[in-house]
Amino acid sequence: MNRLWNRLKHNFALKATALFFAIMLWSFVISETDPERSRAYNNIPVEIVGLSQLENDNLAVKGDVSAIFGDANLSLTLKVSEIGTFDPSAVGVMADLSSIREPGKYNIPLVGHAPVGSIAKVIPQSITIEVEERHTAQFPVQVIKKGTLAGGLYSTDPVITPQYVEVSGAASDVAAIRNAVVYLDESSLSSQFSSELPVVLLNENGEEISHRRFSSGAPTVDVFMDVLPVKKLSVDVDDILGRIEGLPWGYRAVSVMASPGEVEVAGEAEVLSKLSTISVGSVNVDGAKEDVTISASVILPEGTIATTTKEITLTVVIARDR
Repeated sequence: MNRLWNRLKHNFALKATALFFAIMLWSFVISETDPERSRAYNNIPVEIVGLSQLENDNLAVKGDVSAIFGDANLSLTLKVSEIGTFDPSAVGVMADLSSIREPGKYNIPLVGHAPVGSIAKVIPQSITIEVEERHTAQFPVQVIKKGTLAGGLYSTDPVITPQYVEVSGAASDVAAIRNAVVYLDESSLSSQFSSELPVVLLNENGEEISHRRFSSGAPTVDVFMDVLPVKKLSVDVDDILGRIEGLPWGYRAVSVMASPGEVEVAGEAEVLSKLSTISVGSVNVDGAKEDVTISASVILPEGTIATTTKEITLTVVIARDR
């Protein structure tokens, strides 16, 4: 170590002067020649030009355009003097579709651009796309309920606005759509539901089709649904027994049995609190002289809806008058 230090100290002033002039010479050469350097810029989103022109010509790119073109990598040659002040965000890659006028397959070159320097390479150099006629179709929207409501609650049939969504895109992409659905999770609901929900497009296998395939964008619908408490009401067989019609002369109805014996209804809590029984419409045994089993429609109390059956089975026991 001492020997190395001694060598460094030997003619130190001369060595320092030589180093100084070497640096000055290097700076002079750099400033005079301004050599070029290569810089790589990766994951640059490809800017697509001409999509509106395709739409005007009733054409569309098959598939998800943003995924097809994706990102590109670019190599840029810059002078040393430009590197320090260059803004990498000014680098871009463009794909121009504006010259396409009819359906078919096209190899679209990717063109790099920057305010300074020169483009050395763009990877990939080009992208192959398929252009088809543009089709537009309407699909009815179906609500699929998911999850389970808490006990003692009932959800009504959802009301959807609008009931149809319009989809526009490449003919084969539109033809692949089989259903348009919205998913409504009931598991956390305890009261009225009203919200805007995204529409999911499904193919024949029930798989989701990305809305990015379509120029119409991501459709949504407004969904309204009531969530109401439920209550079981006993069938009022005494009331029914007193209203039996169609008995032949000399015969009477002895009793009535109902199956099921209770009917579950839903409604506002205030309405349900005043109810305990439920009855049916007219019951006609049509001249029967022996026990008969018939169906009857329940009469829903005002402000309620049936959560299960709207029809029950009645067994009427008939006997001769004594």
